[in-house]
Amino acid sequence: MLTQLIDLMKSEILLVKGPASVKVKSGEVSVLGLPLKINQVVVVRKNKVLPFELINDSSIIITLGENGDYSVEQGNVGTKIWDSVVNRVFMNKTLPRKVILIGETDSGKSTLATYLINLALSKGLRVGIVDGDVGQNDLGPPGSVCAKIVEKPIFDLRDLSADRLNFIGVTSPRYKMVENILMNSLSDLVNDISRVVDLCIINTDGYVSEGGIEYKLNLVNNLKPDLIIYLKSIEGGFELYKRLIEYLSLDKVMVAERSKKFVKSRSERIERRVSQYHKFLRDSKRIKINLNSLKLNFLGNIYSENQIISEGLMKIGSNGSLIINQSMSENVIKIQDNYKIVLMSRASLQGMFIALGIKDCVKGFGIIQRVFPNFDTNILTPIEDEFDLIFLSLINLAPNLREEYIIPIVFS
Repeated sequence: MLTQLIDLMKSEILLVKGPASVKVKSGEVSVLGLPLKINQVVVVRKNKVLPFELINDSSIIITLGENGDYSVEQGNVGTKIWDSVVNRVFMNKTLPRKVILIGETDSGKSTLATYLINLALSKGLRVGIVDGDVGQNDLGPPGSVCAKIVEKPIFDLRDLSADRLNFIGVTSPRYKMVENILMNSLSDLVNDISRVVDLCIINTDGYVSEGGIEYKLNLVNNLKPDLIIYLKSIEGGFELYKRLIEYLSLDKVMVAERSKKFVKSRSERIERRVSQYHKFLRDSKRIKINLNSLKLNFLGNIYSENQIISEGLMKIGSNGSLIINQSMSENVIKIQDNYKIVLMSRASLQGMFIALGIKDCVKGFGIIQRVFPNFDTNILTPIEDEFDLIFLSLINLAPNLREEYIIPIVFS
């Protein structure tokens, strides 16, 4: 741990990358619209970057953990890069009720969302956040989309717990088979939250090139936002912006600057995502339950009736059947007959990250450790409530929770 005192001038901005803690010794400092008190300590999570902006000359004590870092900047950095966004959202006669943030991974969407939330609260507005990033979700684990009505100012979206959570079971919208499920889930959350708030902020994933362009256009068509904020791409990447303007109108789409400095590496992004699994699987215990006694949900289809067949256990739903095959040894999921038949091996279930629920409502999360030949199943989970439904996924986690593997799908 390295602790040092830094004297800063009013014109300077301190960018801090966690793990770190920051304390104001003297002066006036704000973080994402929140003024800090003297001796108030702000903890910056690992791989998170926060801008500390000076209202006047100040002294700050900073303690850096392993791989923590900081830089002192001047000029167009910090929240001042979003002055035009603040003016567009809060200074017009009409407040946009639904604001969607679109941009690449690490463009600053989560930080901008936090800043807008804090400003809205300071103005006495009721504000909600919908997190539609299934890969880097801040309110829930990867594979989920979440919503929250925010009542207190925050430094990090990960300080929030979701009011509502829909489990999709994938970490990317690139899968065409889940695009409609994902959009319907987000529409459901946005409609629910926007009815009871003055401002609903919608955060999205970083998939904005190639197939991501059509996905984002479809998402906009479904959610019907009042304002789209497009954060600049590193290398231009204005194709989506141009398409959005063609689809909507210039007054509903604006470009914002992306966050600068401390761009996270791929390994840091993976580490940040894996930390969310740890958060939602903390204090897990082993339980045993038989799959015959449960309903299964896979990619939006519910399979509830049981039938023992020669291949293994068949779970039957209204749109087809899911078979847990005794003889299959591959760690793959096979889909046949235009999604009517889903084949899984016991091997593909081992290590699968799952959600546990009752009456279609997610109660918590777990990992399938092992499925025995009689379909008794060991699950690691922190929840103690009863459940009657398992939401399956394409996410496989190593026993140490340090590695993530996406289970491949084979179509035939």
